[in-house]
Amino acid sequence: MSMSMATSLGSRVQLAGVFGTRRPQPVLQRGPGLQVQAAQRLMGKVVSIASNKTAVVAVESWSIHPVYKKRIRTTKRYPAHDEADQARVGDVVELAPSRPLSARKRFIVDKILNRED
Repeated sequence: MSMSMATSLGSRVQLAGVFGTRRPQPVLQRGPGLQVQAAQRLMGKVVSIASNKTAVVAVESWSIHPVYKKRIRTTKRYPAHDEADQARVGDVVELAPSRPLSARKRFIVDKILNRED
């Protein structure tokens, strides 16, 4: 391996470690040698309640364009399980992760934070 190739590989590895990381989640201690990492919680707006016991929640996230340095808004829709069918369109809710409940549902509606009147 040539010297220039080794330095270019080293810089790629270093850059991948800097830009490919996420914020660390809190870690809970459960006895000796057992750690449980907190799961991802999302907050978004209910956009559809057409299905029974399911609310579709739109979650917005912002990122910076790598070249133009402008903010980009990305919206992703998550189907979430709502056992009591309490969520209404326009409500701001908090989603908690759960086991797979169907082919697409991986979250449950945990709390209704702001009720749309």
